[in-house]
Amino acid sequence: MIYMSDKNEYNFVDTNIIVYCFDDATLIKKATALQIMEGLWNSHKGVLSLRVLKEFFVIVTRKLANKMDFQDARRVIHDLMTWNVFLETKWTEPLPVGQNILE
Repeated sequence: MIYMSDKNEYNFVDTNIIVYCFDDATLIKKATALQIMEGLWNSHKGVLSLRVLKEFFVIVTRKLANKMDFQDARRVIHDLMTWNVFLETKWTEPLPVGQNILE
């Protein structure tokens, strides 16, 4: 299970970090965001929530100056679902580390 109080220090990824990875309007923020995402991917310490993924979809398909196509946004989300995903449930139980929500 993923618990934020564990000594392993998992890190929730904010929507903005993911959005900046795809926003060419802010190249410095994009480079920083890509570096953060790469570090979290390599360490397996990044955690996403379904809410963050939903927000990402809305922002990149509706709000960016260079909007992302729906199919491209779906592919990105599908790839991100291989990360540790925190499911907001009635009991707020996260998925076990490494369990893909698509399984």
